[in-house]
Amino acid sequence: ELTVGGRGSYTNGTKLTVFENFKGFIKMPFCETLECENNIKQKYAFTTRCIPFETSSVSPELPDSTCPICGKKAKNYVYFAKAY
Repeated sequence: ELTVGGRGSYTNGTKLTVFENFKGFIKMPFCETLECENNIKQKYAFTTRCIPFETSSVSPELPDSTCPICGKKAKNYVYFAKAY
């Protein structure tokens, strides 16, 4: 669920365009490659804010998740946000 000024979660199949005007933190699966990170930064002005050490407690759904940028298997769920 997305809330302005709050937190949102990406799930497989969500189009990233829904986040273009979103203000807050977005938790989404991420492959952790520099190429995808730069792509997210350039297209949506999001940068990484937090990469949890304990994946299982934050993202039990990780085994079935893919990176929304490249489609590869996600290595972790990462929090992204815009810098103001």
